[in-house]
Amino acid sequence: MKILVVEDDLKNIESAMIQLKDHQVTYIRSWIQLMDLRTNDFQDYDLILTDLNVKFGKRDEVCFSVEKKYAETDLVPLGLLVIIKAANFGIPCILVTDSNGHNDALGCLMENWGGANCLTISNDWEKKLAYFISRPQWIETSLGQGKDWLNAIKISPWGNLL
Repeated sequence: MKILVVEDDLKNIESAMIQLKDHQVTYIRSWIQLMDLRTNDFQDYDLILTDLNVKFGKRDEVCFSVEKKYAETDLVPLGLLVIIKAANFGIPCILVTDSNGHNDALGCLMENWGGANCLTISNDWEKKLAYFISRPQWIETSLGQGKDWLNAIKISPWGNLL
């Protein structure tokens, strides 16, 4: 299975490497790296896993004048863009964030919204667009606790994909 993982925390990347080692996985660690991915490349993936907030990243040239506003390590809500792009191609997308760990408004809203929810266009389970989890399980990595991506997939509407 081809999986895209959008995550900037090395502990969570390591946990994905451990848990998804039997799959073809591409890792995106910043907004800049995602912008370098061609839009049509999204349709090449069977599943997308993303964090809510990811570092902006660094690039030599200015991209839409946004680089003047954000520092390389500033967090941006990239996961929302990823969900929209995945939905455009009908690709299952699971957003896994860590209980408002960044103390931002979106993380707080997701945490208070219910912990695990689906974004859907109908009541039909087959037409779910995205799933988000704000209280993930954790696994041990050499860098500390990382997200349990397999559990996130298992409890999502696409638990049968792996």
